[in-house]
Amino acid sequence: MVNGTHFQMLIDHVEKGGGTLVFLGDPHQLPPVEGSAPFLSLSRLVGYAKLTEIKRQREEWARTASELFAVGEAGEALRLYDERGLITKSPNKDAALLALVADWAKENLHTPRRAAILTLTNAECDTANQLCQRRRLESVPEKRRVAVTATDTREDGLHTCQLYRGDRVMFTRNSNKLNVSKGTGGTVVEVVRHSNSIRVETDRGPVVEVSLDDFPHVRLGYAMTSYRSQGSTFEDAYLHVGGFMQNLPQSYVQATRAKGTTRFYTTTDLLSEYQDTQTSVLAKQMSERPDLRMAMDLFVDPQRVNKNRQTVVERLLDDWEQKFIGERQQTLIVTDNQQQAEEL
Repeated sequence: MVNGTHFQMLIDHVEKGGGTLVFLGDPHQLPPVEGSAPFLSLSRLVGYAKLTEIKRQREEWARTASELFAVGEAGEALRLYDERGLITKSPNKDAALLALVADWAKENLHTPRRAAILTLTNAECDTANQLCQRRRLESVPEKRRVAVTATDTREDGLHTCQLYRGDRVMFTRNSNKLNVSKGTGGTVVEVVRHSNSIRVETDRGPVVEVSLDDFPHVRLGYAMTSYRSQGSTFEDAYLHVGGFMQNLPQSYVQATRAKGTTRFYTTTDLLSEYQDTQTSVLAKQMSERPDLRMAMDLFVDPQRVNKNRQTVVERLLDDWEQKFIGERQQTLIVTDNQQQAEEL
């Protein structure tokens, strides 16, 4: 997720040092939050090698579903999950999140590290984390519930949470002293109230002692947003889906994090028992492609047209598929003559 400004800075440094820049990624996944997304455009410009074999999902049908999400066929992918009873529909989003946490607790209450809860927004993530913590504390005698307070900062202000022994947590900033980076997960193994500190067994292995007065950048980590989950692998995944932020990159990332079982939780207005999964509102939301084209993508050098027409035709078809897959009946390609139209 490198935006245009940072990409240019990187290129400048590499050029000054006389090096060669090799970049890798997946243009189907989530783009940068800020600025342009040059990865896809540069890939088309300079060429690329592509990995096509999916390794993460164990079952063949799940690997097929991942491939369908990758090419924008979210409706067909959802059908595969629906046939296996892996989509739960609720009257509203709050009820969907409650259903998700209830199912998560049945199998992961005492082993929360093995499964991920993925949401679209920070607000949904905060609610899911609080619900998971509440469910876990129900099995802990009240006299053993010793908590400390972590007050982190974020774009919309302060974020405060109570942390108990056994909680899943996530670090939100880098720390060389603690040897943790933004996004590192872990489990609280000890709470020391008098010093307002915790000891965390990180997912990387070592146990670190964190003074929350000196380094308060810790939050509950039962749930995370789709953006935060990129690059991670879990045994199972529970997805809270649907809404204005749902699109194809979000859907692709959400649906491909788990090796084992992935479950979807949504609302009946997006996918009811009377709707065909493939043509549902949810399928349409999950198939929407953000426009990641840059200015150079909208310009075709006239010399290329004269030199290699086939290259231009391939570029046209590629652009058309990237932008309009799923909406092909609503588009029109204009050519110079009937022969060209028939060829296309």
